[in-house]
Amino acid sequence: MSLTNNSFSIEILQSRTQEKPIRAALFDFDGTLSLIREGWQKVMVPYFCEVLQRVSNPEKETPQDIERITRDFVDKITGKQTIYQCIRLADEVKSRGGIPEDPLAYKKEYLRRLQLRISNRLELLLSGAVAPDEFVVPGGRKFLELLRNKGVKLYLASGTDECYVKQEVALLELEEYFDGGVYGAQDNYKTFSKAMVINRLIESNRIEGEELVGFGDGYVEIENVRAVGGFAVGVATNEANPGAGVDQWKRDRLINAGANVVIPDLATLKKSFNSFSPPKKRTPMPSIPIHKAHIERSKLIERLERYLQSRESRKPPRIAVFGDYCLDKYLYHYPNLDEKSVETGLVARQIRATRLSAGVGGTIANNLCALGAQTFCFGAIGEDGEGFDLLRSLKKMGANVEGMAILPELLTGTYMKPMRPERLDISPLSNRGTADWTEENRFDIRNPAPASDAALEILKRSFLAKLDDLDAALITDQFQTGSEVVFSPQLRAFLSQAAQSRPNLFVFCDSRFFVDSYVDIFVKCNANELSTLTTPPIMEKNAWKRRSIAT
Repeated sequence: MSLTNNSFSIEILQSRTQEKPIRAALFDFDGTLSLIREGWQKVMVPYFCEVLQRVSNPEKETPQDIERITRDFVDKITGKQTIYQCIRLADEVKSRGGIPEDPLAYKKEYLRRLQLRISNRLELLLSGAVAPDEFVVPGGRKFLELLRNKGVKLYLASGTDECYVKQEVALLELEEYFDGGVYGAQDNYKTFSKAMVINRLIESNRIEGEELVGFGDGYVEIENVRAVGGFAVGVATNEANPGAGVDQWKRDRLINAGANVVIPDLATLKKSFNSFSPPKKRTPMPSIPIHKAHIERSKLIERLERYLQSRESRKPPRIAVFGDYCLDKYLYHYPNLDEKSVETGLVARQIRATRLSAGVGGTIANNLCALGAQTFCFGAIGEDGEGFDLLRSLKKMGANVEGMAILPELLTGTYMKPMRPERLDISPLSNRGTADWTEENRFDIRNPAPASDAALEILKRSFLAKLDDLDAALITDQFQTGSEVVFSPQLRAFLSQAAQSRPNLFVFCDSRFFVDSYVDIFVKCNANELSTLTTPPIMEKNAWKRRSIAT
């Protein structure tokens, strides 16, 4: 069975039939979770070919023959420790009448060449110039969070040397998820294998093989997991172009290795995980209540989730998020590293890491993507670096950004938040956003004037063109008078008219200051916002009959 969603495809080759829940998960690292070493085959295969061409007989073997043989054995050993590929290289040299070097020498030279390819990536991560998720397979972090929240114990086992694996896991800020441990190749290669890790985790957790799920992009982990009766998920990530769908070459080899399921990456999250297990009887979800005492801002997503679960259609819902977007930019610095500027004499704070995320409408879009919805973003940003970072964050979560208007006259709304550690021994590469860091006075980038009427007309036409294809639309109207970029009384009236003309469309508005401006739309508000609706000058008598209020 194949479940498709644009470039995204899940192939379920053999469903999981066991009734027992999954209790442990084993992950490969390179290509399955990490993109740091993307292209390692382009380093190993040419180097191995160089070695073999020195001892081969050109009358018996062409360079193309050598490349085919090399790719074949490199592919089949992928997932085992790198030394095994180097041992095989030594065997190939010997079989051609040559005198092989020590496999460790081959490994050392390969790692030297690989370091040249990935050193810039490591520097970008170490300096904080890029967010860790830039080098995480799409959906990886959220999927690990999902498994952890379900009580699944997580293990990581890689054929890369353990010292490098642990360093790169830390750079990607993934170490907190692997409560079962992070394992990699050892100097004494006979003391480590993925099969050993699997046997150890089964024994230590007193679980059966069928309670294990494994994720990987190589033969070894797929075969090892299947050998103990576990469920094997092949991750056929297109590493050179993450999010672009299945890598066909990986897909074919994973199917040959015996994968139960093949997915392009881990962005499937809950939907793909649930498809591994037998279907459970579900209690029909109640219709969404529209009267309640009070609702916090985060409850918006819970309410929407109930709506999504109540839909009879099995197709992913198509939902638009229209309105305000901003970039949250966290700047991590250490006071003991402050310097005095030579030019001005002022304090120059030294930033050691940054974290970027899409805020306001971006937060809602992120939750929708995590729920499995096809999410379409409509808003206005500037033609600046912050706008580029915001679009990149939205794309990474899987949202469609074709409706985002890029306007040269605007500044992209940004909240820059300096973060100071509570202790100087806290790493800037971990524990960001926890109690270990204190947020200082922030810097806000706001627009002195809203977008032009002409620009907003383009945004409105784009939204209307998509509206009839949607299952729901969420409006996020967050800024007060004087700070609006997109919204105006005319635009709020336009959105109300659009909802009135489509009675079957689920339209939900989250507005802090203009709840009373929306008609025939579900509006979410807190107690203070709700009180504005009871003030006679703001709301005429019997206006409740024209609104549905989610409180």
